[in-house]
Amino acid sequence: MPDSAGARRTRRRPPLPAAGRTTLTLAQRLAHGFLLVLGWVGFVVMWWTVAVRPWESADLILLIVGSLVLLPSVTLLWVAHNLGIYRRKGPRRHAEQLPVDYRTDWNGHPISADWAALRHARIVVIDTDDQGKHYRAVGER
Repeated sequence: MPDSAGARRTRRRPPLPAAGRTTLTLAQRLAHGFLLVLGWVGFVVMWWTVAVRPWESADLILLIVGSLVLLPSVTLLWVAHNLGIYRRKGPRRHAEQLPVDYRTDWNGHPISADWAALRHARIVVIDTDDQGKHYRAVGER
């Protein structure tokens, strides 16, 4: 049915599963949810068992608070950070193509190597000195 501006409204389709995966049935989703809740209940019960033990527990309380509050908070901040990157840049379409240039390392030090010999080496030794990094093959396959 067209809206007031004359545009046609379409029903939103559910997202497609990732390539090669099938959509979970309702029973499978309910089982996953049940196992998730059961896991968290077990987590809290086990920590409660530890917390009520009769010993000096100031450090233990910090550990429990850290595991129940701090770690999930850091995880949520990390997820929010990654969502912000996704909103700014959009989805990844491919891996970033980097130039294949092995004349210098990340710090700008020159690299010398016989790449053909290194390709067949069992052991590679990397020596560093004032002139840069020197890769050499020690054992052949």
